Amino acid sequence: MLTRRGATLFEVIITVAILAVIGAAIYISQAAGSALGGQAANVDRAARVLAEIADAEGRITGTGGATSFNQVVGQDKATVSSNASKLSQLTTPITVNDQNSCGYNYLSAEVGRWKTPFYYRIFPTTGILIAPGYYAQDQLIRYNAPGVPTTPANRPAENDARAAGTVAVVMPNTPLQEAVALAARVEGDQGGVLGAVRYFPQDGSSPVTLEYHITVRGC
Repeated sequence: MLTRRGATLFEVIITVAILAVIGAAIYISQAAGSALGGQAANVDRAARVLAEIADAEGRITGTGGATSFNQVVGQDKATVSSNASKLSQLTTPITVNDQNSCGYNYLSAEVGRWKTPFYYRIFPTTGILIAPGYYAQDQLIRYNAPGVPTTPANRPAENDARAAGTVAVVMPNTPLQEAVALAARVEGDQGGVLGAVRYFPQDGSSPVTLEYHITVRGC
């Protein structure tokens, strides 16, 4: 009686095919997990950098002395309170030809108070990558308390330091999923309408214009 030894060629082919399917499934699963992990890391980084920018632009409380643009250049609780109108103004000295967030030219005294950068990265005038998927333009947009963009027609008086509003970091052409993820990360919801994180249009299309709002007062 003959004893069978080894496997037939057909059995080897079937075994290899099964192993290939299992390997592909493992690879796809790992790749998906890596992609999700990468997106989460990008959202976390964007939230952290935007919070740092908010601190550099408009921090008005806390310990450690005056460190923000508003505190140093705008003198925080002075009659006139200035906020930067561009990200690059946080890292490049301003001049009397530059304008604050309301569109008023900086006073010579304010220019003189700008001594050192308010942020550790240089913000070029061409915009900056906040994190993968989040690219911010240099120009900031000021909104009044009801959420209307500030223009020369509706801006506060130059010496009105009490006027409340927000200054928004603007990230055009952001994929909708990235905007929703940032809103969920910062706000705890995905609405993106009236919180610190806002995006539009709100019709489900992609990409969207994403904004990160920093609370300020005055101009």
